[in-house]
Amino acid sequence: MGFPESCKFVGYVVHLPDSDEFVVSASEPQPGVMFYEYAVTPGLAKVYPNFRSALKVVDGIQKHRTVVAYLFDHGTQWLVGFQGGEAERQTA
Repeated sequence: MGFPESCKFVGYVVHLPDSDEFVVSASEPQPGVMFYEYAVTPGLAKVYPNFRSALKVVDGIQKHRTVVAYLFDHGTQWLVGFQGGEAERQTA
């Protein structure tokens, strides 16, 4: 992804590219009712240990365009990487 070697991979996050937000939590308090919380910084995002876990959340969000992103720690900065047609790099 072109990040410095000093970056540490943290895990996978769910990103909403149109609003540039990240999923903080997803819960189903009762069958058929889903609650999602969002944040504008990747540092507050829910980190998933594997791609499949994050993809399950992406598949559940129908009202917004979502993608699985890669979260890296670069000391004082978070770096977010994407595959495919999404932005190559974001910093926060």
